Parts: sequence; structure tokens; C-alpha cells
Amino acid sequence: NGVKYYSRIFNLDGSGRTEYLYSIVTTVNFSLMVVPLGIVFALALAMLATVKVKGIGFFRTIFTSSIAVSVASASVIWALIYSPTTKATQWIINLLQLGSGSLLQHSSTALLAVAFTTVWTTLGFNFIVTLSGIQAIPDDIYESGQIDGATGWKSFRFITLPLLTPTLLFLIIINTIQSFQAFTQFNVLVGNEGPNSATNVIVYSIFTAFWKDNRYGFASALSVVLFLILLALTVIQFKLLDRRVHYQ
Repeated sequence: NGVKYYSRIFNLDGSGRTEYLYSIVTTVNFSLMVVPLGIVFALALAMLATVKVKGIGFFRTIFTSSIAVSVASASVIWALIYSPTTKATQWIINLLQLGSGSLLQHSSTALLAVAFTTVWTTLGFNFIVTLSGIQAIPDDIYESGQIDGATGWKSFRFITLPLLTPTLLFLIIINTIQSFQAFTQFNVLVGNEGPNSATNVIVYSIFTAFWKDNRYGFASALSVVLFLILLALTVIQFKLLDRRVHYQ
């Protein structure tokens, strides 16, 4: 039975059921949306927060505010935002010619909408870690760079970014693991597999198999597959990205 479970997940048993393999692909697509956007936004805000202007502490507090909001609460808030009664959302629906309904009710926008919510919920944590990494870079390195003409973009490109790579590597690994384990936002925002199974990520497949279908052995096999995928991704990221990391 155990072997049959794994062959069924990867559609190797000849049954033609591809929903479990598709859930893994959906999770990969979701991760490719969340991880780069979350880190880029956090890096941009962290660079803004290092500007020495009056009242910058107030904006740092705003940038970290999402860390105080739970994923479930944030999902409820964004469910209201994604409602077609919201003017901004209705403008997007009309622009994309989606017809009636929420952004979460269309297969072309549902996964992207959940991904954007996830980026917002993780932004506070990513911002704090990125800002700490930037502040840990010694000022004398920037002063030496200014003598050599490294200012503005050159200072960021050749000083900040290389010395921030240990922090970025940490964020890439942590955000990848979190995105593959995402469940609460899908359960609150969508509550099912989504339109045409567009939001049926692997953790939601585990939830459905265990709690709805009472297929405990199959849900356990899916959990093992998720663990092995995350283990493999973590090892690959360390092997490939650690070569480009500049440790002080």
C-alpha cells in the first residue's frame, strides 16, 4: 500500500489522476511568486529605512506592522479587499475583463491574489532581518568605497548587496520553506481547491486527504513527499547559493 501511495502521488500507477502532481506544481509556482517578491520588497523598504531623515523611525514601525498581524487575520482583511465591492478590486476585474466575482474566484488570478497576501504577511519579518543585515555592515567600508568613487547605485551594487548575501540566503531558504508549507491563507481566502484547482497546493491536498477523506496513510505519504522536497530544495540552495555568499 505504501508503494501505491507514492506511485499515485506522481501519477505512476496508471490511474490518470494528476491532481496530486499538479498540487506540487502549483506549490512551486506559488513559491516562485512569493519568495522573490517578498525579498525584493523587503530589501527596497530596508534601503529606504536606512535614509537618515527626520521621522524615519515612524516609517520603520509601519514597515514592520504586518509582523503583528496573524496570517488568519490578514487573510480575512485581504478577503474583504478582494471583494468586488471594493472599487480598486473592481477596477482590476474590469481591466482584466474577468467578468463578475472576486479575484479569488477566477483561475487566472486566484493564486496570484493569495501570493500577494502572503508577501504582505511575511514583509514585516523579511524587513526586520534585511534591515539588521544592512546595519551590520561597517561604516568604514562605505567610507572606503566613497574614496574610490562608489556612491549611490555603485555603493549598493558593490558593497551592500555582496555583504548582504548571508542574510539573503537565510531569507531565501526560510521563505521557500514557509511558502511550501502555506495553508492558512488558502483555507481562509478560498476554502477549497479553488477555481479549476488553481489554489490546490500540496498542504491543502494533505488537509483534504486527512480531514475530509479520512485517508490517513495517503496523507502521511504526501507529508513525506513534502518533507523530501523541502530537504532537497534546502540542500540545493545551500550548494548553489553558498558559493556566491560573501562572509565577513
